Amino acid sequence: MSHRAFTRAVIGLSIAAFTIAGCATPQQASKQAGSGATTNSAPTSVPTEGDSPYDTEPPAVEETTPAEEEPAIAKVGATQWFTYEDGLKVQVTKVDRFKISQYASGGTPGGSGVIVTVTIRNGTKKTADLTLTTVKLAYGANGDQAADVFDSENGLDGGFEGSVTPGHARTAKLGFAVPKGRQAMDVEVQPGFDYESVHFEGSVK
Repeated sequence: MSHRAFTRAVIGLSIAAFTIAGCATPQQASKQAGSGATTNSAPTSVPTEGDSPYDTEPPAVEETTPAEEEPAIAKVGATQWFTYEDGLKVQVTKVDRFKISQYASGGTPGGSGVIVTVTIRNGTKKTADLTLTTVKLAYGANGDQAADVFDSENGLDGGFEGSVTPGHARTAKLGFAVPKGRQAMDVEVQPGFDYESVHFEGSVK
């Protein structure tokens, strides 16, 4: 075989190999969350000669329903915090009984109430506005919503005010009308519209 013929043969083989390689489609795999199994994607039909690739339907995509997130729950006390993604921390430090004063707003004068002490620590890099913080309390087996009590004689003036700078904390006391006797409680805290509510469980005598 002449040198020119040999060269043509090599070029022909190279073109054929390039054409075959270019037609190969990489395989795709999807991994199912929560298991170690790997499943291949649904096979697609290969168009025949003369068919348009747009005549074939795309593979069906299996829809998955995301798992529901469990509610965030901690215990009332000075040891457990809830920390948000940006570093803001929330704690329900303690709950105490008190007697609602004569001139209080909410509840019954002389009736029984509960003081909830909430601490918010700013672990973010920005000053946090606390004026939109909401605190709710439910008690008893049926989760009865407790009425807010504003009682200046007991230092209950309405919760958080102002803001807190990075690295510092603020504590507020909030009052609720809760009947006498041991009561299971759920305290819900939301430190602003940009944060989800978190729950603290405890009891009071």
